[in-house]
Amino acid sequence: MKLWICALTFAGFAVAQSGDPIMKTVLARYNYVKQNLVESAEVMPEENYEYRLSPAQRPWAEWIEHNVAMNYRFCSQIAGQEVPKEAVPPGKSKPELVA
Repeated sequence: MKLWICALTFAGFAVAQSGDPIMKTVLARYNYVKQNLVESAEVMPEENYEYRLSPAQRPWAEWIEHNVAMNYRFCSQIAGQEVPKEAVPPGKSKPELVA
């Protein structure tokens, strides 16, 4: 699955400069998902950042951190670069994750 996502994303970057309508669609979807992630992190009250749907699941803060880190990892792998150290959120509080 990861390989498929990386291949699809890499293919999208490869055609990005040509103004390909497929790339426009991929970027539109990316921006939509990014906006939802950011707005979700902003709207959740800080006191609920430790909320879990069940004891076995990650708390909300770790879910946000995980998604941010995975986005950086995928994009860095596609670009053939290391993940920037400042890319991974330093903590699990709302101010640290939303900044």
